[in-house]
Amino acid sequence: MSPAADKIRRARCAVDDVMLELFNLQIVEGAPHARIVGIASDCPEQSLLAARRIAALQRTDAGLHMCLAVASAALEVGRALLDRTKDEGIDDGELALQSCAKDADLVVEAALRARAILADRLPAPSASG
Repeated sequence: MSPAADKIRRARCAVDDVMLELFNLQIVEGAPHARIVGIASDCPEQSLLAARRIAALQRTDAGLHMCLAVASAALEVGRALLDRTKDEGIDDGELALQSCAKDADLVVEAALRARAILADRLPAPSASG
């Protein structure tokens, strides 16, 4: 592994560590999500305000998680490009580049999803599933 590829690997590990620190407690089976709470109030205005606050916090968490995942995935694509050997055959090199291009497409899709989450523009679930 080249020194630059190793730096990218360490950067990705750092991003992954941040994700674990921020979200690990939320993904442990049976652990309650601190921001998912029931809304019970005799005052509809308070309930609506509380629901909006919770939704914004959940979008913040989801958007942060997606952005960190995108960063980690983009770093991995960069590391894969750096790890390509100079003595690869033309066909092997082209296959590696095509593989990285597909991975980069997934990074773009995830980044667009993060943008949609943060902008509150996720498509509504379809009735068919």
